[in-house]
Amino acid sequence: MTTFPILLLPPKCLHHTLKSMKHMDFIYFSFASKKCMNHAIDVNIKTTSLNMGCIQSPDYIVVEATFKDRQSAGFHVNTDMHLTAGGDRDCSEQISPMETTYNADGRLMRSAPEYRKMPKITLHELIEHFLVLVHRPRIQYLSFKNCMLDLNSISEIFKGFPIGILNISAERYDSNENTFYSQILHNFADQTEQFAIEYGGIFHNRQQIHELLARDLHCVVFTKMAPSSLQIVNATRIVLDFQVEPQFLNEFIKLWQRGSNPRMKYFQARVDVKNEQCGSQILNGVETFSFEEYGRRAKGKTARIFLRKNGLFKMYVGV
Repeated sequence: MTTFPILLLPPKCLHHTLKSMKHMDFIYFSFASKKCMNHAIDVNIKTTSLNMGCIQSPDYIVVEATFKDRQSAGFHVNTDMHLTAGGDRDCSEQISPMETTYNADGRLMRSAPEYRKMPKITLHELIEHFLVLVHRPRIQYLSFKNCMLDLNSISEIFKGFPIGILNISAERYDSNENTFYSQILHNFADQTEQFAIEYGGIFHNRQQIHELLARDLHCVVFTKMAPSSLQIVNATRIVLDFQVEPQFLNEFIKLWQRGSNPRMKYFQARVDVKNEQCGSQILNGVETFSFEEYGRRAKGKTARIFLRKNGLFKMYVGV
């Protein structure tokens, strides 16, 4: 970053200069002083989302804003033991910058900009700073990916911040998933609009499964499951991240037509398309009529059903 005394510029020139900065430079500028932060806020930089994540191996927390030009900038914070006490201790020495660019083909390109010294700041203050800086009323997307930090401490870090979607994955946990999920759902219930979970089926009894999957969830991604679990799900998006038999999908569609999974808007699974009878087995006995070249529409309830050449089965409800 230049050493030019930028604050000596006339107001209009300063405003234009800040608006023309690279995203990471702009973010660093906002941390320089309260005066710099106020100038940065006045620029009213537009973002599409503010996303955060708690990730294991190594343990770190990501704070990242996505801008209108499809580029993202922010920090990842290494979380050693002294940061697990509710995020109320200085984390400035653990902060590293990060940038993400989305190519035209949708692929992510991550880079690590030059490190610059940060003022003393806690994790809670860091999150609050970003929300104010980019004019976001909430954390758009918060994810817990096999996070091994103390969940009570993590909830303290995000305490008071509205959350749009909270995505939870306990895939690598050796213990009962229900304990992990229940703690998060309990700790974040009052500040979160929608929950999404990746469910691997490590439950001790059917009651535990029902208590979790019957909640008003945004999305459930099954990494494995018992067929009976699917009827319990009260989510708007259901994804089966494994291969199923055509007969399984056939039965699921029929149950859906009879009223199961009433909140569902999207369903996804994979089948073996080497089976030449796959398509007819999925729709066997299901009343449908042709809907465009690649879809079907179920009578009674409206849905578009797609079976791709790679075996990906998709179902869009109400479109």
